Amino acid sequence: MNFDKEFFSSVDTVIFDMGGVLIDLDKPRAIEAYRKLGFSDIENFMSCHLQRGMFLQADSGLVSSAQFRDAVREHIGNPGIPDEAIDSAWTDILVGLPRCRLDAIKRIRTKFRTLLLSNISEIDWIFCQKNYFSEPGYTTEDLFEKIYLSYLMKAVKPNPEIMERLIADSGIDPKRTMFVDDAPANCRMAETFGIRTYTPAPREDWTGIFKNAF
Repeated sequence: MNFDKEFFSSVDTVIFDMGGVLIDLDKPRAIEAYRKLGFSDIENFMSCHLQRGMFLQADSGLVSSAQFRDAVREHIGNPGIPDEAIDSAWTDILVGLPRCRLDAIKRIRTKFRTLLLSNISEIDWIFCQKNYFSEPGYTTEDLFEKIYLSYLMKAVKPNPEIMERLIADSGIDPKRTMFVDDAPANCRMAETFGIRTYTPAPREDWTGIFKNAF
């Protein structure tokens, strides 16, 4: 797709994913952290763009953070693992948010509606708020008009229900919307609504695709 001035003249809304778009990810690091806790088959529950079992349930808001931690302890067979160790292993997947992306979104918001749509658990969301979006002028409220989180919506991408609900709540016109998400399946889902998409590579500086937006 050619992201030229003509393209951006037909767009009034940009939806951003969080992990893999805003925040760089290192899933092998999280897998290794859980393995060290004794979660020997962690790769059956955490893979490239998918979560399974108690991880998917936490992302979907079907279990509370406390219930997720208990499920991890039960699966490992070690009731003594502290909450902090379980949380730390999961948040090890999050490895940084380059300032240039925050600045890009601040500028993008001056011309377009900006929304956030993320598959995320409460544990990861609290960590992100504290570590990446706490600086004045760079909070999620500063960057995005509306925020849609899977654990609160009890639906996850690529289930089309989550996009249907976002569209209904925000009132966006899908044909005038762009969606930036690192998972091809999520982008294919969005395209069924007429939304145009971009799938950045891991740790890509995708901010350059907006150079013709202004």
